[in-house]
Amino acid sequence: MEKMEAGNDRNQPAYLDVVQRTNIKLKKIASIIGITSDLSSGCARHSWATIAVSIGIPKTIIAKGMAHAANTITDVYIDFEWKLLDVANREIIDTIKSTPTTLQPDSRDA
Repeated sequence: MEKMEAGNDRNQPAYLDVVQRTNIKLKKIASIIGITSDLSSGCARHSWATIAVSIGIPKTIIAKGMAHAANTITDVYIDFEWKLLDVANREIIDTIKSTPTTLQPDSRDA
């Protein structure tokens, strides 16, 4: 990736200038297509991370894609995908139901 120079304010890191310009453009796009919520690069990052986790991309990959050094930072961006927990619970319940135990009544005892 090329190193970018900061915009008008030389004390401002280059990435902040890019974020500000991106946010201005996202607001224009939102206005054109009729989105009334506040569209920003932060919103885009949250969406990207949430979609990534919902399709099974490992958190370490998501963290790298967001330039985070630790998963704890990435956790802030990921809205928990409750349907994944539902699927996990269903798998656990199905496993329990399909595993014979001595606690289940034996049909011969009836």
